[in-house]
Amino acid sequence: MNQQLATIAILFLLLLGVVAPFSALAGLMLIVVGTLLCGLLIALVRAFVSAEVQIDPVKPGSNPD
Repeated sequence: MNQQLATIAILFLLLLGVVAPFSALAGLMLIVVGTLLCGLLIALVRAFVSAEVQIDPVKPGSNPD
């Protein structure tokens, strides 16, 4: 029983050692992701709202396929 607990504790400490350095950047990563999503949303809204549509005219008698 003690060996299983020791194995679990060591595994937890190793996992914590791998993950912990990145947790300090979690707040910064949230800010970066939020900024990117906001920029993407603004770009999509601008694309849908703008009236710039370019349509290629079809010549009479030509097959569009």
